Amino acid sequence: MKKCTFSLHKLSNALLVTTERLPPSCTSSLQAARVAGVETRLQTCKEALLARDLSAMGPIIEEDAVMMHAAIMTGHPPLYYWNAATMAIIQATQQWRAEGLSVYFTIDAGPNVHLICEAPQAKAVEAAARKIPGVQDVLSSEPGGPARLIVD
Repeated sequence: MKKCTFSLHKLSNALLVTTERLPPSCTSSLQAARVAGVETRLQTCKEALLARDLSAMGPIIEEDAVMMHAAIMTGHPPLYYWNAATMAIIQATQQWRAEGLSVYFTIDAGPNVHLICEAPQAKAVEAAARKIPGVQDVLSSEPGGPARLIVD
């Protein structure tokens, strides 16, 4: 996987005020199930990454992203970061795969969807993402290389 395309959009007119010390996902009854499956999902992703098999890793990263947000949405207090564009990108990703474009999504701890594909499909994914209503910007990036220590 030499290139990743990231589709980003912003949550508009949102204000979050909380005095909770724990993230809402920690108070969700779904969090225990999410945590219980982490080792299995991580092992599957490691194997898929070493095999350079995006079709094996993609469904796992999508599942984990949705599980994280499900826990956040069912926490106390619940938080709803997703907006219409978030869902539009998720649905578009599923449609693109049905049409033969190998692309998967993950979502940060907000409404921003990151689309992951292999380099040969990056331009097609980027072009398609730009057409989705509500998408404010599309940034394309390659992997950053190996980890390194930066000393100030």
